Amino acid sequence: QTQKCEFVYGDQPSELHKVDLPVVPNEACNQLMSTPRSRRLKYGVLPSQICAGDLAGGKDTCEGDSGGPLFLKSSDPNCNYDVVGITSIGGICGTARKPGVYTRVSYYMNWIESIVWRKQ
Repeated sequence: QTQKCEFVYGDQPSELHKVDLPVVPNEACNQLMSTPRSRRLKYGVLPSQICAGDLAGGKDTCEGDSGGPLFLKSSDPNCNYDVVGITSIGGICGTARKPGVYTRVSYYMNWIESIVWRKQ
């Protein structure tokens, strides 16, 4: 079953929007991004990255969204969300078969926790 993520965006907190985006496995994302290879993805999609996007096109993150969160609804009964990605690389917004590339938060969890929970 395909995981679906949510991305929230907007200029101001009163203008937040969301879009449901399916996660695209890195192997499939690399195949989609291989022609032509973007100079920003010289080595392809790395394990430290995650792809998400509607392959039919029309739903995507766009210019100005960089740094915004990619959420995955948690199985927690309190309706919590996990931040799984940070908006990073994309092409022309909503292009079919060109998912967005996000920084994979789980890849950096040890580093994040070493900063957040640093022993004084």
